[in-house]
Amino acid sequence: MRTSFITPTLTGLLVLAAAWGGYLMGQGKAPAVRMLEAKSATSKNAGRVKEPAAAGKRENVEARIRQLREAKLEEGMAIKDQLPAWEYIRTLSLDQVQQALRIIGPDAGPEEQSPILAAMLYSRWAQLDPATAMETLAGPHRKQAWGLGQNALWTWMKSDPGAAYQWYQKNRELAKELGFAKKMAETLEDEPAASAIGKAKLLGEEFLNEVAKGIGSRMADSAESRETFLQLIAELPEGDRAEAIGRMLIEWGKLDSPAAFQALGSIGDAGKRDNTRRYVLSSWLKRDPAGLQEWLHENPQSSSLDERANLWSYWARERPDDASRWLATRGNPPEMAKAIVHRMQSAIEGRPIPLGYSEGANEATAIRANYQTWSTAEPEEAARWLQATDAKTRRAIDESSTSEKR
Repeated sequence: MRTSFITPTLTGLLVLAAAWGGYLMGQGKAPAVRMLEAKSATSKNAGRVKEPAAAGKRENVEARIRQLREAKLEEGMAIKDQLPAWEYIRTLSLDQVQQALRIIGPDAGPEEQSPILAAMLYSRWAQLDPATAMETLAGPHRKQAWGLGQNALWTWMKSDPGAAYQWYQKNRELAKELGFAKKMAETLEDEPAASAIGKAKLLGEEFLNEVAKGIGSRMADSAESRETFLQLIAELPEGDRAEAIGRMLIEWGKLDSPAAFQALGSIGDAGKRDNTRRYVLSSWLKRDPAGLQEWLHENPQSSSLDERANLWSYWARERPDDASRWLATRGNPPEMAKAIVHRMQSAIEGRPIPLGYSEGANEATAIRANYQTWSTAEPEEAARWLQATDAKTRRAIDESSTSEKR
């Protein structure tokens, strides 16, 4: 019986740490492979499972596979609807798996194929002979590898991560397409953070990046854990460190949005900082749009007027009454109204939503109300803008205004 890949005991870590030093000096296999093999099965034929003894005596495989194909399994179906197919496929022998793939796999005609069943069959193949399964995906079925191979690769990684890693080293391009680094990182994320980071360093920078991001997501709940995390990733390359901190801040933002927002300066990479900022603001907007607007209003140096108008516009599309009430408590400032009109004009012009539908109607109502505020304060400028704007926006403002006058 195989042991679990994740067994993070202190004794095991110390033994591995002592062994890694020797491997790094050129003794034995690469340290990453030895580390993974230490966590994989110790059977003589690791990576393979025993085929069913009575496989050849079961019902006709061809008829059963064709019957399953007629069920028309699709992505997104409930697990309970896919489970009967997998319960059958997981009993097949290697010969039967290959027979079934000839019927509904990528070599079959377009009308005969079933991508979901084929992916299940490759997963079963990976249980029986993972190296050959992945070799087939890297060769004749390269174009379909992403859809067929992800589950198969995951199956192999769980049963024999050392062998899977060696395959990765020889097939880096395909492995990247299949998300190998992310999947391998997921097997480490449940370990203590220091242990996971240490092992990821052996696997390589790509794995370290994925592990650090995953750990950052789960170390955001306290000041102590955040500080520990920052210490663990202090020596990472700047780009990787920025991504990891970004993941932590995104999760922290769900707990304390203002604090996470104010900590964005800890991300050195400007592009990644801006990307994280968008995530934090988007999450905050969904959870507490009034609180977001209030905080930004009280801290105007933290955002531009245009950004505040844009965030308010998203709020108004979903909850127009709440958004309008908040704006009224601030005295409907004309400069904010003008910015909102310009932002919503871009949305109305470019979005194929009829004004009669809910979201389109909300946009029309909001732009009309803010145009009135703006035109009251700056009538000539507002009138010139309205005359020059696109017909769809002008109709939204005119029709809403006409409707209100009735």
